[in-house]
Amino acid sequence: MAHPRFVVEPIIEYLSKYGEMLGFGWCRETTNKFGEPTHPHFHMNFSADLDEQLNKQSFQSWFRRHPCMPKGNKCYSVSILADPDDEDLWWRYLLKEQEKFAWSTHQPMQNMGREYNFPADFAEKIETHWAMAVDQRRLQVKRNIESRERALQNDSFRLRCYNHVHNLDPDTESGSTRWIFCQIVKYYMDNNKVPPFNTLLNMVYDYKVHFGIMTADQYYSVRYSDEI
Repeated sequence: MAHPRFVVEPIIEYLSKYGEMLGFGWCRETTNKFGEPTHPHFHMNFSADLDEQLNKQSFQSWFRRHPCMPKGNKCYSVSILADPDDEDLWWRYLLKEQEKFAWSTHQPMQNMGREYNFPADFAEKIETHWAMAVDQRRLQVKRNIESRERALQNDSFRLRCYNHVHNLDPDTESGSTRWIFCQIVKYYMDNNKVPPFNTLLNMVYDYKVHFGIMTADQYYSVRYSDEI
C-alpha cells in the first residue's frame, strides 16, 4: 500500500467538495485484538460537516477508480457514521497503539505531512485522550485474552465430556438422545459445573456427529427445515 498521505490527500479533496473538513487522522496498526503481531495495516478517520449525507456506494466507486487507492475488495473497508455515539472514543482509536505521536490543532488542510489533524476541542485535551486510549487498549486486550482462554477451556471441557460419555457405553445405549443428554448433565454436575441447558440438546447432536452416530445430513434434517 502507498504511504497513507497519498491516500489521505485525495480523500480530503473529495470530501471537501461536499462540505467543510473538520479533522482527519491515520495510524499504522500492527497487532490484533489480543495484542499479538498481525499483518500491518492502516486506519484512517475523516470528519466533515457535509451539505448532504455521503453516499457510501458513490464514495466507493470513486475510491476504486482513483489511481492512488488500494485495489481489491479485501484491501480496504469503508464505514460511514452519520452521528457517532462517542466521537472522542472514535478519534482515540487512532492513538491506542501509539507510544508517541505527532499532532496539531485544526489547521488548513495544506499541511498534509502530519499523522493527525484533530478537531480543536479534541486536540486541546490530546494528552488526556492519548493516555485514555492506551489504557483502554490495554484493558480490552486483557479482556479479549481472558475471553479466549475461557472459550478454549470450555471447548476442552466439552471434548473431555464427550469422550467420558462415549467411554461409558460406546456401542449400545450411546445412540439414545435421552441417555446422552442425561450423561452430559451428570458429567457437568460431577465436575461442579452448571449444565448449559439452553444449548445442551445441541451438544447431544454435536456428540452424535462427532462419534458417527448421526450423519451431517441427518443433523441438518433435525436442526433445520428444508426451506433454509
